Amino acid sequence: MLLLSSPSAGPPREAAMFRPTRAVFALLALVATMPPAAMATPPCFSDPFRTVWRPDGTAVTSPRAVPLELIVVPDPRGAARVFWNDFRDPNKVSVYSRYVTSEAWEQTTECRVSLSTGNEAQSSFARAPEQSLLTVWSDDRDDDGDIYVQRSSFGCGRWPSFVPEGIPVCTGPGRQSQPSVAVDGKEGFYVAWVDQRIGSTTGSDIYIQRFHDYGQVWEGWPINGAPLCASPGEQFDPVVVADGSVGALVFFLDATKPADLDLFMARISETGVVPAGWTNGRAVTTSTADPGGPIVLPVATGGAFVAWLEVTLGGANPEMGIRLTRVTGQGEAAPGWSLDGVSVGAVAGTTGAPTLAGDGESGVFVGWVERASVSGEVEAFAARVGADGVPAPGWPAGGRKLGAATWVSTSVALIGEGGMVLAAWTDPGDGANIRAQRLDAAGNVVAFWPTDGVLLSEAVGQQRLDTVRPGEPAGGTIASDGSGGAIVFWIDYRANQSAIYAQRISQNGVVSPREWGNPTCDEGGWITRTYPVPTRGAVTIEAFTPDERAARFEVYDMRGRLRHVERVAAAPGPAILSFPIDLSALRPGVYFVRYIGEGRYPSVRGTRRVVVAR
Repeated sequence: MLLLSSPSAGPPREAAMFRPTRAVFALLALVATMPPAAMATPPCFSDPFRTVWRPDGTAVTSPRAVPLELIVVPDPRGAARVFWNDFRDPNKVSVYSRYVTSEAWEQTTECRVSLSTGNEAQSSFARAPEQSLLTVWSDDRDDDGDIYVQRSSFGCGRWPSFVPEGIPVCTGPGRQSQPSVAVDGKEGFYVAWVDQRIGSTTGSDIYIQRFHDYGQVWEGWPINGAPLCASPGEQFDPVVVADGSVGALVFFLDATKPADLDLFMARISETGVVPAGWTNGRAVTTSTADPGGPIVLPVATGGAFVAWLEVTLGGANPEMGIRLTRVTGQGEAAPGWSLDGVSVGAVAGTTGAPTLAGDGESGVFVGWVERASVSGEVEAFAARVGADGVPAPGWPAGGRKLGAATWVSTSVALIGEGGMVLAAWTDPGDGANIRAQRLDAAGNVVAFWPTDGVLLSEAVGQQRLDTVRPGEPAGGTIASDGSGGAIVFWIDYRANQSAIYAQRISQNGVVSPREWGNPTCDEGGWITRTYPVPTRGAVTIEAFTPDERAARFEVYDMRGRLRHVERVAAAPGPAILSFPIDLSALRPGVYFVRYIGEGRYPSVRGTRRVVVAR
């Protein structure tokens, strides 16, 4: 009869303690008389989740005839909000977005950030309280460009106090552009931007405004913002972060000196007052080299890690390198650091903007691509720098090469967790494909990952990661999947048009970690037994794992609806391991427990029936 696990499954003592009621016997009799095919059909043969993450990537947008700019804002819940500039209206550019979870089938529909009649450009984003997002952009609905802000949920729902067209931040004379946004830590947020209201006198300047979280200008702040730097010449590429004391720090590039470009920072208090000694900002860099736009990773306690591409002109070829510094919320160099920072990439051949990701232990990972001075080959690199500005143990001063490719694109995407880093980059391959690699705390390739990385897509045509620009999330177009893996996004040209694609990779290097094919429920797969039978709620699953890997248990009801999910961290193997699962929140009835072991062998799986009875 046994549609359940073996009746002897489970310790005798547990079985003795369970005293079946009349309802339990009736339920067991019902289960015994049900046709096996009818029971197996919902979760075993009509599983809609098997084919979502495609081996060559899952489309997030439909193909467009015009290249798209791609920005990914990670959601700590294991998902991301994806933004892009959209040209479906031939008369204007609009910002569209979509929410993508680790289970891509939960994508929302595409949605517009604003219903503005103007062109929307140069967008910047920040996570806000109550699982919401702030979006700022430059809008030409009325003139050459004003700054607007919108607040929405991660799922695209607009915040009630924000109008569909967005709330104006600055509609003053002249052109306003390059906005950046950050929450202030006290029910509000800051927006900084480039302002040309008096461009004939001072060129482009840096302005800032503070808002309540419901969209009203903070009391005491001037309409259209306060100046942070109005020095002669040009200031641009601002990035605002919280200072940890409800004020703000803004990093930007300054071209006040003739033929010299410097990285500056400015401070302002929560009341809109510029502290003494901070008029027009202070220099971060003092060398003769020219910095690129700042890539900024905020620190939770205030301040930030700041990285930039440094270019020294002269001779036949310019010298380039990556520099990194850490600045406190008071605008000072953090202990162990100098404002000029430390050199991370090779001096002779770095190219492209760096990327940053926290390592979970007060340090930071840095990613970049580097051109060899002799061969001209371009390779992907990553480095780990501790909170004191010194390379982490095991990491060479010049970083660790990612994979074996010798020609890559201009960007590396990073996420860090528990001292480890997961990086993605473009591999030329057959055209250009996306590849990923995971390194441990000491910079070594993690077990189960091949030394040259894992291909996320081998589709025809080119796939490329978008370069990180100032004011965008510092890690690039990547987000955590909530289970130690990642979701990677890229621009894809497989249809001779550009579209945005995504791929999920598990912490053990499994691409699209949803197995293909559907085992029958009766064979059990890699599950060896389930007990007690029936159960009041607590059930133990014994399953074989061939190696060290994480696992996931999914519980479905008779209609194939997912009712419960439990994830377990990587456990050593090969071994038969016991996994306790709590089903006490489920109603009495027949359920199916599916075991999915992530890892190099995606066929590690199994399904068993269980009965919950009370």
